[in-house]
Order: sequence, then C-alpha cells, then structure tokens
Amino acid sequence: MRVLIVADELFASRERSLLTRLEVGLADEGIVVAYAVPRKIIDETPGSAADLSGVFSKVVPYSPAPFALARRFAAADLERGLSELPGDFETIDVVHVFGGAAWDLAATVADHLEAPLAVEAWRAGLQDAARTLVSTTDRIDRTIFIASDPSIERELTHVSSPSSRQAPGLMPRTRCVPWGVLTPMERRTHEESAGKGRPASVMLIGSGRDGDSWNAALEGCADSIRAGLDLLIFADALGARRSELWSKARSLSLLDRLSLIEDLESRRDLMLHGDLVLLPESRGEQRSVVLQCMANELLVIAAADPCSSVLQDGRTCVAVSARAREPWAQAISRLLGDPVAARSLIESARLFVQMHRKASDHIKGVQAVYAELASGNAIKFNR
Repeated sequence: MRVLIVADELFASRERSLLTRLEVGLADEGIVVAYAVPRKIIDETPGSAADLSGVFSKVVPYSPAPFALARRFAAADLERGLSELPGDFETIDVVHVFGGAAWDLAATVADHLEAPLAVEAWRAGLQDAARTLVSTTDRIDRTIFIASDPSIERELTHVSSPSSRQAPGLMPRTRCVPWGVLTPMERRTHEESAGKGRPASVMLIGSGRDGDSWNAALEGCADSIRAGLDLLIFADALGARRSELWSKARSLSLLDRLSLIEDLESRRDLMLHGDLVLLPESRGEQRSVVLQCMANELLVIAAADPCSSVLQDGRTCVAVSARAREPWAQAISRLLGDPVAARSLIESARLFVQMHRKASDHIKGVQAVYAELASGNAIKFNR
C-alpha cells in the first residue's frame, strides 16, 4: 500500500515527531509513505528537500492554494512531484491530510488520483468544515475523518447543531484514533529534579490566540517567583507574539527570565529537559508534545479543557481557570514546592500515557482506517 500524507505548515513543523513515528510504524506493515509539505518548510530548511530526509523519507513540496483555480494547478504540480519520487507513487491507495489549511488541496489531489481520503480531525469546532468538505463533491462515500480524541468524534457525529448548514443525512464517517507516544524505559533521576541547586524550567506553549490566558499564566509565574521560586521561562515565539507576552513580561520585570523559542513544540530536545509545562488556552486542541512530556515525567498545568480527554485534573495535570493569575500561581507553587504531590502526579500521568496513549495503538488504528478505505467497503449514505 502507498499512502500520501499531506501536511499543512503547522503540522509539518510542529508534529514532525508524530508523523515520522507513524511512518516508521506503518513501514513495518508494508505501507510506504510519501509526504507533501509546504514549500515554505523546505525553503526554511538548510540545504534542500533532501535535508528533510532525516525526518520524512520521501518529500514533495507544494504551494498552498486557497482558491479553487490555483488549487487545481497546485494539485497537478504535487502529482508531478509524486511521479518523480523513487518507487511507483503514481498510484496512491490513500491520501491522509493533517491540518485544516491543507484539507481542500488534499481532497482535490485525492479526486485526481481517484484515491480515498482520510482527514485528521485534531481539534474541536470542525463539524461544519467536515460536512462542507464531504458535501461539495461526491466524497462522502470515500472519506473517513480520524478523530484524535473521543470528544472530537462525538462532535463530528452529532446529529445536528444550530450553526450547521448541512443536512443531518450528510454526517461524515468518523473513526476515533487517539494519538500516542513512546514512553522511555529510562527514568529521570532524583538529581534531575528542579530545586536541587538549579532553577526550574517552565515551558509555555499554545497558539497565543487567547492573550488574556497567556498573560494570566505569566502573571502566575511572576507571583511564584516573588514567593521564592527560581524559574526560567521558555515560551513559544509565535504564541508569545500573538499574545503580546513580551510587553507583559516587561511590566512584570521578567525579561531576564523569559526566552522566546521559535517552534518550541518541535524542539523536543529542549522541551523534554524542562520541569513544568504550562498550557494557557482551552481550545480543544491535541498536541503530541503534551503526551511526550507526560511520558518523560514533566509536570503539566493546563487551562481546564472539557474537549480534551488527555488533560484530566489530578490524574494527568493540574487544571486551572485560564484567565485568573491566582490559580496559576497556586498550582505552580504547589507542584514545585511539594515533591510528594509532584511525584504523585508524574507517576499518574506517565501511567495514563502507557495505558491509553501508546504509539503502537495509534499506528494500528490508522492502519485499520487505511484498510477500510482501500477495501472500498464504504457505508452508503442517502443524499
């Protein structure tokens, strides 16, 4: 089986670890993967597309095309690139798209190649977009949406919503396949914990679209520092720019403790050496780096998010009210000031990932979706 994975800019940069882990796992089952990634990703990679081979084995660049006319040309260009790859990629068994910015292009390519389409649904709020995608052309019988969380699956399969413009009979076919990660066998040693003569490293990640929540989390860090904790804060640069975090840090006299890191979520070498992860926003988004941090024994404090089955207060994280500084400060001080509470949460979160978010389960689930699509045993819907 040959699969084309189309990733938008966000996924091609932020979720490279997830995509490469998926490719390696599928290869064990004889499934060969090619990647279509935005040309910008390749242009910003030193050298050429060949330098991405350490991440993605076979890469085809594409130019994002928001309009239908340009999309046809972009799809044709992508298909030419496929034909030039080593191996027979002129025949594709499944097209799998990650990231909403690439949905329409991937659907156009799938139409041209007469291939079924798997659509990764990684966040809440995609119900109307999913129905629009499968109702604009004859796609509903050969499209499956892969929900990365049970709450997303429930939303996509809900009979109707007041805002939905689509008829209930055009519900997208959906399968729930939660993301998974590898849990390292080697444990963090006692000497690696913060507070043993070194400051605690705090990782602040998210989209940055909710500036009030980001500012509240940073204010919580400032209050914890004033209470006696020694913190170094590393924030995703894009999220910090969107939330205007730098000006807030200046007003809190935190500039000497704050570092902005480009594509922090993709910098697993840095992220996994931290002590504490802060997720200020409640947007129903899935992030594999959060699972990896739990597996690698980092503490997580997150804005309460009813759309995430991963963020469970007291089991995998401490959930707080997003836009108030006091809950952030209290949670930070509690976890970094109470080794017993911190160790209990670390063990509970690590066990959750081991039991419910294994990389092998994710790969098996995706493989089952591919097999269902390639078999042509689609469920028929009345139009």
